[in-house]
Amino acid sequence: GFLASSFAAEIKAVYLIPANRTYKEEYKKSINWSIKNLQKWYYGQLGDRAFPLSESFVEVFGLPHEAEWYANNPRGTDLKDFFIANVAEDIKDFYPGGLWQNDKILLFFIDADIACGELVYSGFGNGIAGEAFFDANMLRVLSGEKLVLCSGEVYPYIERREDFIGILGHELGHAFSLMHPPDYPNGPIASTTIMGS
Repeated sequence: GFLASSFAAEIKAVYLIPANRTYKEEYKKSINWSIKNLQKWYYGQLGDRAFPLSESFVEVFGLPHEAEWYANNPRGTDLKDFFIANVAEDIKDFYPGGLWQNDKILLFFIDADIACGELVYSGFGNGIAGEAFFDANMLRVLSGEKLVLCSGEVYPYIERREDFIGILGHELGHAFSLMHPPDYPNGPIASTTIMGS
């Protein structure tokens, strides 16, 4: 197993299923596989330390709204925030323990698509508590499926899974309280770090 001396928080991944979507075993397996690969990467980067994972760190949870509601229900005044704000509100109201939980980094994977102009990934935290959000395209690519663009068109090529694991690692880094490098997004330091990608 990997040592966890520098990580106080437990990692919990939550596969969220809207009311009109069905459970996909491949999505759950892909979340599991991807986070375990990130754990190995962190272990190599941090000198034999990595975040701890329990045996059943991927949880499945059903949501009360249909997938389209998360992108289209107005919440606040800024379109770019609708999707994540709606997901967060449902988590707060229905998921046991709600959003911000002490000693837990919560990674939420929702099988729903964003509308054009909305934020698709987000992570934040202080290392002891944190959270990150990922849409249906993260689940698709991690499982070897094609992207669905915000227009509804299916992207003709399959994206590299490794690139999306990098996105997952970047948002997880924010949940650990890591910031972007000072030359983010296009500087020489940013181009060589997971927090600059």
